[in-house]
Amino acid sequence: MTAPASILIIGYGNPHRQDDCAGHLLTERVRVWAAAQGIPMTVRTDYQLDLDMVEEIAQATHVFFFDAHTHEFSTAVEVTAVIAEESQGFTTHAFTPGSLLGLAYKLYGTQPDARIISVPGFSFDMRDDVSPATLAAIDQAFAIACAQISGARR
Repeated sequence: MTAPASILIIGYGNPHRQDDCAGHLLTERVRVWAAAQGIPMTVRTDYQLDLDMVEEIAQATHVFFFDAHTHEFSTAVEVTAVIAEESQGFTTHAFTPGSLLGLAYKLYGTQPDARIISVPGFSFDMRDDVSPATLAAIDQAFAIACAQISGARR
């Protein structure tokens, strides 16, 4: 008998820079949904990816990173598989989901299935409101995240 899936959600971005808070907002919506569904998971939010996340990543079977991207990159919600990569340094903003996954493998010998669900952002000023376009994209990302998490549990 296989062990049940262990799911880790990491939402990140600056919650005080308008649409950059999309990762935080999506994380909270998924946390509430998962609790109502009885789906156990570990959930955390932060301003940026950090070295202290590696141990939790290593303990999970599935990791979902929730973040925002600028609309110049894409105006759609993007879902990307994370590939482990060699870390290029230990300075702030140097970590990527791939570098954290690479460190989890290097330090703990584990490599969970990982995905980034990224929401388009349109405004990144130092304010607490979120643009209507990003709120709509968070709704789309929520549906995608719920489907991906449900699939991870099978």
